[in-house]
Amino acid sequence: MPMKNAPRRVAEWIEETVDGRAAYDVLATVVAAEPLTALQTARGSRVPSRVWSRVLALEGCAAWLEGVQRGRPAVVEALAPAAPLIRAASAQALRNAVAAVQQLEEIAAVAARADIRVMALKGAARVLAGETPESRVMADIDLLVSGDDADRLHQALQRELHYTPAEPGTPERHLPSLVRTGSLPVEVHRRLGDTASAIDRRAWVGTRHVRLGAAEMELPDATALFMHALDHAVVVHSAARFRLRDVLDVATLAVGGVNQAEVASYLQGHPERLAAEAILVAASSLRPEVAAAATAGMRRRAWQRIRRVGRARLLAPARPDLPATLDPRVLVLSQLAQGSPRAVLRLAMRALSSPGRALGLASGRWLPVEAEQARAVSDSMAPVMAPVMAPVMTSAARPR
Repeated sequence: MPMKNAPRRVAEWIEETVDGRAAYDVLATVVAAEPLTALQTARGSRVPSRVWSRVLALEGCAAWLEGVQRGRPAVVEALAPAAPLIRAASAQALRNAVAAVQQLEEIAAVAARADIRVMALKGAARVLAGETPESRVMADIDLLVSGDDADRLHQALQRELHYTPAEPGTPERHLPSLVRTGSLPVEVHRRLGDTASAIDRRAWVGTRHVRLGAAEMELPDATALFMHALDHAVVVHSAARFRLRDVLDVATLAVGGVNQAEVASYLQGHPERLAAEAILVAASSLRPEVAAAATAGMRRRAWQRIRRVGRARLLAPARPDLPATLDPRVLVLSQLAQGSPRAVLRLAMRALSSPGRALGLASGRWLPVEAEQARAVSDSMAPVMAPVMAPVMTSAARPR
């Protein structure tokens, strides 16, 4: 019986891959600040909303599209099947930003009482610095605390604000994520990466202070915020590198206060310098000062590399039981497409050391702990989310 269904499954996979590539090409063209062709517009407008949902989840730029499509008829037409998803993402970004500010005010008060110096990172820092919140969904709140104070704050948030620790397999850079019903998860970082680096010290230099109620919180200066975003894109997200969201983050954060000479010096000895420079050059399509010396040829090559990886991710068959961002086959394909000898060798060594797991991963039978947990959560939330998502999906499927 399974053999009889194989041709149909292959045909479905081919169709979904072609649709996914069409959607991705629309997104990459818009992010690169290039005009859509008539063919791209037509193809994008015919991509099913379920495929758009997967591509937008992988690239993380849905909320940004809500504002950028205004006044651009070709972009509106190409994104038509995804319009409800884009609106929902923008609304979610605003809700999460409001929730984050409320939580940060509570956290700042707890930290002040305990005499703990705390810094907001990433999305939380950007919202507190005044960035428009509707264009980027913030999934959690990242904080940086030095030394033993990280453990003290972690315990205080549990004791005073009723957070509880979650997630096994916590990376080295932060303590177990803190969760609370109705709130965004909070990650208390000891450092910015899994291993200590110069950016850990640089983050505390020239910090800005923002008032939150009766207390205050520190923010990295513009250069440190920019460097951390770039480092996060190529190191922390090395398995899913070159997302369009990372290009947008770098372009957005390249404001006047960024010391580009310091950034260039920092990258000179960076182990992932080539990947970081590819993102910088690609981001210069939106904001030229990110890589002022970049030529048209350099931008073309950077975008070719980014597009190659983005398209490769979509070769993994979609799984309705698992978020695309946690599918290990997506991550493996992403790493292979990056063309990094180090990444390919690392994957090969893992496959040789555990061939059974490698075969299970390729077939979709084996999942890492985090993916299994996500699938369990997805299954448990399905009856709750169905009434919420039904109007969105119905609107997405409605003829236009």
